Amino acid sequence: MTTEERETWLEWRRGGIGGSDVGAILGVNPYSTAWDVFAAKMGQDDFTGNAATERGNRLEPVILEWAAEHTGMRLNPGSQYTGDPDTWMRASTDGILVAMDGSAAYGLEAKSRKNRKAMEIAALATELQCRWYMTVTGADRWYLATFVLSSDEWLIETIERDEAIEREMVRKMRAWWNKHIIGNTPPPLDASRSAALWLMNAFPMHAKIRRNATPKEDDWMSRHVDLKSQIEALTAERDGLGNQIREAIASDYGIDTSNHSATWSRFDAGRLDKKQLLADNP
Repeated sequence: MTTEERETWLEWRRGGIGGSDVGAILGVNPYSTAWDVFAAKMGQDDFTGNAATERGNRLEPVILEWAAEHTGMRLNPGSQYTGDPDTWMRASTDGILVAMDGSAAYGLEAKSRKNRKAMEIAALATELQCRWYMTVTGADRWYLATFVLSSDEWLIETIERDEAIEREMVRKMRAWWNKHIIGNTPPPLDASRSAALWLMNAFPMHAKIRRNATPKEDDWMSRHVDLKSQIEALTAERDGLGNQIREAIASDYGIDTSNHSATWSRFDAGRLDKKQLLADNP
C-alpha cells in the first residue's frame, strides 16, 4: 500500500466505526481505547505504526495464503464495505474465502501474535471485530487465522453469526457514534496517550492561580495518591518475589508449575555502558 493509498484508506476509516474500533469502544481491546478511536475519527491521532503493526502487515499475506490452503477454499482479496443504510458502519476485511464451486463465501481475518498469552488477551476484541464484519457484510461465518510467533503455531477458528450479539453491538456503536462523533463530545478521559495529547492541546497555558479543590476533585486526588502508594508497594513486593524465584532457580535454567513457568536470564540487555563500549572500541 502506497502512502497515498494509505491516506485514502485512513480517511475512509474516519468516516465510521470499523471492526477494530468496536473492542476499543467497549473497553476490551488491550491495545486501544475509546479515546484513541475518538482521536482518530476527529483527525487528532498521530499514531503512524510500530514494530507490531509492521509485523502484522508483513505477515498478513502469508497467513491468508495458509488459511486458504488449510480450508481448501479460494482466496479473494479483502475489500471495504459500508453499511446500508447506516453508512457509519465500516468493514475493511483482510480476505474472502470462496468455496471452490462458488457456492459460498466467508470472511477471513489474519492475525500474528507474539505468544499465546497475547492471543488470549486480545481474544474478545478480535472476536468482536469479526462479528462486526459479519454485521456489515452479511456473511454467515468468519474465519480467524492466527500465527503465534513464540511457538510457531498456525491456528484457525470459525466464528458463526449471532444476530442477537450483532443487534447489541449496533445499538451501542450507534449511540457512541452519535454522542461522541456526530455530537463532538469527547468520551471520559482515560490513560491513553490520545487523551493526554488532547489535554495538552486543550490547555497549553495556565493562569498563575491556585484554588481550593471541589469535593469530587478532592476524591480524585486522594484516590490517585492512594493508588500510587499501592503501586509502589506492589512493585516492591513483585521485585522481591522475583529475586526469591531467581534464588530458587539458582543454577537451573528454569522452573515450571501447573499454571506458570519461569526462567532466569543473566544477561541484562537494559544496562549497556555505552561510554565504556566506545572507550574499548574506538
